[in-house]
Amino acid sequence: MLNKTLIFLARELGYEKLIAEVRKENRIGLKFYKYCGFSKVATLKNQVKLGNRYDDVVLMEKFI
Repeated sequence: MLNKTLIFLARELGYEKLIAEVRKENRIGLKFYKYCGFSKVATLKNQVKLGNRYDDVVLMEKFI
């Protein structure tokens, strides 16, 4: 329901594409966006610092 509402509102505002940034360690988030039709575009290495270590960020997109 949330996915459909988000897409509806984005289209109403004239958007043609949605973009998501998901930490690589967030496997549940990555699966969720893939389930919603997003595709992986790129990986930004060492983008987010968590304490003393860095995590990559996965860029995902969905054309609507």
